[in-house]
Amino acid sequence: MIFNFRRYENKYLISGTQCALLEALMSPHMEADPYGEYLVQNLYLDTEAWDLCRISTEGPLYKEKMRLRSYNGPGGPVFLELKKKYKGMVYKTRAAFPLEDTSIGWELSFCLKRNPLTKKLLIGYRRMAYREAGSGPGGDLRITFDRDIHYRVRDLDFSRPQEGKLLVPSDQVLMEIKTAGGIPLYLTRILSQEGIFPMPFSKVGRAYKDHWTSSTTTLA
Repeated sequence: MIFNFRRYENKYLISGTQCALLEALMSPHMEADPYGEYLVQNLYLDTEAWDLCRISTEGPLYKEKMRLRSYNGPGGPVFLELKKKYKGMVYKTRAAFPLEDTSIGWELSFCLKRNPLTKKLLIGYRRMAYREAGSGPGGDLRITFDRDIHYRVRDLDFSRPQEGKLLVPSDQVLMEIKTAGGIPLYLTRILSQEGIFPMPFSKVGRAYKDHWTSSTTTLA
């Protein structure tokens, strides 16, 4: 089965203390996902020359990523996802993996045929997710907090979920606000009073830059 998402995503790099405070302040309006905290691993597919990752770092109007996403480690569900971003709007097409030929979807199929892709980068993290209270799984507003974000470019499978190099300091948390419309006024007020503002942040872009910076330093 194919799923499609269309939404804006605002990102905020915050401290663990700020994260706890925000969770408390938004509790009257938001509820935790029934899954609680869970493990996410994203295995990014790219060309041999890292074209998709490289383009992601250049801030273009349009960019796309192809990845396999695993939940809760070995044995958990896995999805093939095509994630595109155009003028700030994020579009995501997802299919359960392994794929059946009849369920790949034309967007996924087109991307795979157009680009000779291979496994290049794995990014993992622990995620706590919230949704608007009473909205159910399909609610418009979703807020996620990602901790222990790490990456690796070798041993690219889902069997070692905790291995890799930290992408941000261990005391920092990446918050994402995801919505098809605007951010609610109460949430805007909370963020403003706590001095928390959005910032550009790409896990893939940061991992790509860190990897090549580290490689260049090692060679030097």
